[in-house]
Amino acid sequence: FFFKHSTPALLSHYILDPASLLPALALNLHHLSGGTPSQKQIPPPPQFRILDMCAAPGGKTLAILQLLHIKNSLFLNDDQNMLVVNEVSKSRRSQLRRVLSSYLPPSVLLNIKITGRNGVQFGKQSFLDPTYWKYTHILCDVPCGAERHMMHSTSSTSSLLNYNSNSYKQNVKKQVSLLKAATHALSNNGILVYSTCSINVYENDGVIEKILQSRGDVIEVVEEDDHHVTFGVGEKTKYGWMILPDHASCLGMGPMYIAKLRKV
Repeated sequence: FFFKHSTPALLSHYILDPASLLPALALNLHHLSGGTPSQKQIPPPPQFRILDMCAAPGGKTLAILQLLHIKNSLFLNDDQNMLVVNEVSKSRRSQLRRVLSSYLPPSVLLNIKITGRNGVQFGKQSFLDPTYWKYTHILCDVPCGAERHMMHSTSSTSSLLNYNSNSYKQNVKKQVSLLKAATHALSNNGILVYSTCSINVYENDGVIEKILQSRGDVIEVVEEDDHHVTFGVGEKTKYGWMILPDHASCLGMGPMYIAKLRKV
């Protein structure tokens, strides 16, 4: 996608699967900047606190920023408006920093909080902790089986040889822990988007079902006709939306699973 700015030294185009933009779109962030890209911004925008919980390599973070239409630091200059991008892996966090610094001017970059926490710790901080926040929007794009990446990897032969039918179970355990933490870190009426690039139902609807079993008293699924979740591509699943390359409407995009939740 195209990232518009006026600094020649910065990059302007980021290449990724178009389906990877859909989780950011599902956060419904465009209203925070006063409208869609074709509309004039109406100040002041609502207060927001956004968390990209598993942010590396950074493409979805850039998409979030593009949706916010941030051209300077005006939206990110206090504790009421913030974007936190988190990546627990040190090497992937370094990659995340490189990507963001390649596209963002210092006035924006310096106001983005880059953290290296284990995602399962979000929502567990004490109210006395100055870094404790409840987030209005959370993107939980979790590590997953990533079958398509495995098939296209240069080491795909060894990956396929090491694959077994129970490989997903460890993924599901981590995914449930991350998503549960996100529900605790979410503010009342906040929006939480869960996404994977897996085609395994246990890592997709199966994770949402486990969350609803344990947190269904405070978390609800946002239905497809609510808040413009329908994307015009892919197909509805029990709790979310599935983008598959072989689906006629997807034109080779995906795979990508998206579910949208709200805290009540």
